[in-house]
Amino acid sequence: MAYTSSAARRLMAEKGPTYNLHVRGDFGSHISQPLMHGLYTKCIYNMRKHSYILEDIDLKWSMTIMISAVAAELLAHNDSASPLRPLVTFWFLLICPGMAFIKLLNFHDRLHEIVLAVALSLAMDLIFATIFVYSGLWSPELILLSLIVLSLFGVLCQVVQWLRQRTSSVRLHST
Repeated sequence: MAYTSSAARRLMAEKGPTYNLHVRGDFGSHISQPLMHGLYTKCIYNMRKHSYILEDIDLKWSMTIMISAVAAELLAHNDSASPLRPLVTFWFLLICPGMAFIKLLNFHDRLHEIVLAVALSLAMDLIFATIFVYSGLWSPELILLSLIVLSLFGVLCQVVQWLRQRTSSVRLHST
């Protein structure tokens, strides 16, 4: 969600020197300001429209992770012979556990997010598989369920972060 208002201009006028300025080509300037609880809000000056836009964290990836987790669990639990089962499970194991936690770091570059999410997902997959092998509880369904629970915990952390950001944004706009 984006806010376009005089509050964004007032925020930038008050906090000017504490902002980190990054130039983003001809689209405008990108300014990120630390808010309460270590969260970040993006304040973008659009040169074409001559206005400031205050953006908050979106929950698109959270919804994608939740839907992927539910689909992977349903297909694995029901022993489905569907050709979608390996694709959905591969997608979930490759992207979702890592992305659930990488989105908490608020990277501004999607390529970095995806590369780090794949690396973290593969590392988490390996760690969980190793733990289950050495504990004598080897079960692919149990490993998948554990990764789903961990991913949903990461999504819960994203929602908490989003709620905190929303409340600090409301407090910021009301002053």
